[in-house]
Amino acid sequence: MVQAREDSLPYLVFADGEYKKGNIDVALLYYRRSLKSQYSNDTLSSIYYTMGSCFYLKNDYKNAITKFRKAIVLSPGHFKSYNAWGSSLSNLGKYEEAIEKFKKVIDLNTTYTIAYLNRVLALLLQKREEEARKRFEEMRLKKSELSLCEKIYKEEVKNLEASMSKREKDKEVVMKRIESINHLLELIQKKIQLVET
Repeated sequence: MVQAREDSLPYLVFADGEYKKGNIDVALLYYRRSLKSQYSNDTLSSIYYTMGSCFYLKNDYKNAITKFRKAIVLSPGHFKSYNAWGSSLSNLGKYEEAIEKFKKVIDLNTTYTIAYLNRVLALLLQKREEEARKRFEEMRLKKSELSLCEKIYKEEVKNLEASMSKREKDKEVVMKRIESINHLLELIQKKIQLVET
């Protein structure tokens, strides 16, 4: 969440609370109001990142990208914004651009596991299975990291399945994403078994 100045603390505290409760539209309203105050670039970057995350959760990837870009302009090393930007691009079917964003994340933070896996997922979505498998095998992950990523991707599948009725026009894209995530989950689960033995 975001660290706030005193004059806008009520807006940010309320926005963060609503975000945590899943009341995304209300959170966005209060994040917008909080922007009227003066902040450091790092704080503004965090606000824009969280706003982008709100739009991402609403499957509004174009607005999400706009907010992630603003976060990066304010804080060029904000690797989580690059990762979320890449995920948004991937959801829009712009896999090559997404892969470039994931590479940028990896350049900024070599330990951010989810960026490596998101790159593998983008490769799977392009049906570049051999390259995806190679990239996956190159990763040196601990069981705890694998288990956390497994949980994150299972949650994403659940959210995609739940949003299917609202996304009738791009149902084929959603199904393709679910199929590729399930493929990635199989790779993760196999690697977890190898790490256990």
